[in-house]
Amino acid sequence: MQRYVAGLVSIMSLAFVCLQSSAQGTFNLTDTGTATVRTFTNSVGTASTTNGTMIVFEGQLDVNLNVSNAYNTANGKYQATVQLLVELKLFDDLPASNDVAGVQGAVAALRNAPESSVGTYYVWGASNSVMTWLPLMSTNNTTFSVNDGATNYITFVFNYPQTVGSNVSYQVYLGGSTDALQPSQPVGSLTSVTNGINSVSLLGAGVVQTVGTASGSPVPLSSAISLSVYYASNSVCADVYTVNERGTNPIRLYAQINGVWVLVGTIDSVFGDGDGHKYHIVLSGLEAGKSYTFKIEDEVGRVYTQTLKVETITIDGAIVEMSMQMLNVTFNTVVGRNYQVKVCEDLTVPVAQWTVEDVSQNREGSWGSLTNVFMAGGSQTQIRIPVNKNKAFFKIFMLEE
Repeated sequence: MQRYVAGLVSIMSLAFVCLQSSAQGTFNLTDTGTATVRTFTNSVGTASTTNGTMIVFEGQLDVNLNVSNAYNTANGKYQATVQLLVELKLFDDLPASNDVAGVQGAVAALRNAPESSVGTYYVWGASNSVMTWLPLMSTNNTTFSVNDGATNYITFVFNYPQTVGSNVSYQVYLGGSTDALQPSQPVGSLTSVTNGINSVSLLGAGVVQTVGTASGSPVPLSSAISLSVYYASNSVCADVYTVNERGTNPIRLYAQINGVWVLVGTIDSVFGDGDGHKYHIVLSGLEAGKSYTFKIEDEVGRVYTQTLKVETITIDGAIVEMSMQMLNVTFNTVVGRNYQVKVCEDLTVPVAQWTVEDVSQNREGSWGSLTNVFMAGGSQTQIRIPVNKNKAFFKIFMLEE
């Protein structure tokens, strides 16, 4: 029976060899945590690279990391971390115990049933003073599931004892390429290595896209970024939300325009403290109402992609009516965002020369007093715009935050 083991990520002091065939060379990936180049050796089987950004392999990959442990003042532990973004293929059988006997930690993704495309993560951990494969449990005491071919981050966070001879323990953080990583319960280990991580070995078939390491940090890198784009104040804007932000390098936004990645905005990442943060930026070169595929390069070089439409304000022509020298307009809005109406006598005049108009907003059937800025309370908003014969054209703008 053929085994697929790209779900196996073994962090170990000594490399292990299981399959028999010739090696196919070395491949480099830049460490997103330290910006150093990590060299992966295809010690067994075959491997190839795609544009230097990912390694496709079947057999075994080894990489020497030399990640020293460091003191984490937040939790009082000595820690070292390694993270891989891998496209997983499921095990048909769990690896033999002698394949992982000497490792600090390992995970494997086992197919739930023959021909099933869904599997469950297992972890190499201590049970009754014996190392064995155990179902990997979340902090909510549920198992982690994974689909065959899924692209997931696998992060090992090792806790090193201060007492010589005591055992190492670790947690595994899991999540998709745009998800917040979910932590496992602590896993016991019978190893007593105290100087950190020496190497990583991957056995089986799959794809490795990124590698990241850190010393003394419980989660080394941003684990998620979300993006929204919209048209506001005559500009295309973006709100970028980071999770577990870990660096202060710029965040770069690219859009695919005519088949080419174009830099449309840069954000100065200033926090780097792990908390969730929101950034606002005006983008260049984009058109309202169009859909684009965006590529976000975060503060440590990790890449996310997302296809979004530049949202604009839409008005149903059937819901525009005249009433008592007022123009009633109903249009789509974003809850909690501020809006403004401007009027002009000529549509061709630049927006900067249009005049702000006071309007009345309908809230739960009651019309409010005239105001030049109003906030949306739902997905649709109704307003009254005074009729101005000299300035017959109007535009509605969502204001920048």
